[in-house]
Amino acid sequence: MQLISGFVDTYLRLDSTEELAFKAAIDTMGKTITGGNYGDCY
Repeated sequence: MQLISGFVDTYLRLDSTEELAFKAAIDTMGKTITGGNYGDCY
């Protein structure tokens, strides 16, 4: 996740609304992956 976040911070200019949406999406991705049910990821 740090690689994606670093890319966005460096190369994309997000306004406050877009940044909140991005952070919410990242949080959701982390919960899906660490949830242990990898069948839901596909």
